[in-house]
Amino acid sequence: MDSDSLENEAVPDEKTAIPNTEPCAAVDPAPLQQEPIDQEGLEDDEIQTQIDLLKDFLERLEVTRPEVVRVTQARHALWRFGRALREGHNGPDRYHQSEVRRHIAQFWSHSWRGNNTVSKILLLLVVYNGLPAVLVGSVAFVSVRIGLQPEFELRPIVPNAAAWSMLAGVVLSSLTLLTWPSRRRVFLDRICIHQKDERLKAEGMLNLAALLKYSQSLLVCWDPSYMQRMWCTVELAAYLKCHPEGPLIIRLSVGALNTGLAPTRLLMLLFSKTFLQRSSAV
Repeated sequence: MDSDSLENEAVPDEKTAIPNTEPCAAVDPAPLQQEPIDQEGLEDDEIQTQIDLLKDFLERLEVTRPEVVRVTQARHALWRFGRALREGHNGPDRYHQSEVRRHIAQFWSHSWRGNNTVSKILLLLVVYNGLPAVLVGSVAFVSVRIGLQPEFELRPIVPNAAAWSMLAGVVLSSLTLLTWPSRRRVFLDRICIHQKDERLKAEGMLNLAALLKYSQSLLVCWDPSYMQRMWCTVELAAYLKCHPEGPLIIRLSVGALNTGLAPTRLLMLLFSKTFLQRSSAV
């Protein structure tokens, strides 16, 4: 090859673009197709497992710890005309009025949805304070009667001695009914279950059925809404399972008191077994 041909041959410019000659990147194989996970099915299985565990726990009727078996004195529940019952779950916490015990003398089972709270309170006052009220009223009547009309005197010292004696008996009997400090240890959920601490409240509700195992008797404050409440039926069923021969006391709550008939209905509550109680051994 001569020099002229070399000179005539074009020399590539440095700025001329050089095609990219890098090797092609390796292509990843297509990923394996995975079947979608049924999240709803897993959640349903988990919920069913939790329900089964809860069911097994409730069937054993065992408390989570001994400290949940608590009682309160009846006077705390009935003080100031059953203030703890009238306040419901929105009132101040009264957990400090309860104490730990190995057994519960009487478990109070009632419906919070009933509209006859006043009748329920009167019923409980009669159950726990009725006998002392009758005794105090009778003693007051006899004492005042003898004081105003001594024996062997034809005329009483004060006119209308019988009326004054009756008034003294009624007043003292009513005061005793409302203020007698009954110390019988009972279970009332409003006091024996913490109402402010959510953890303690949940624990108390979880052990509610198991507490019937430690109860020596069950007092049912019956009203039309009782069997419509789930917790009421659970309490009744748990007690019958643990104490098939135990004392089951059913006391009937009358309707709301009418102002004009209040004295008559109060006497019915005090002295009528038809409206007061139906006790049966199941």
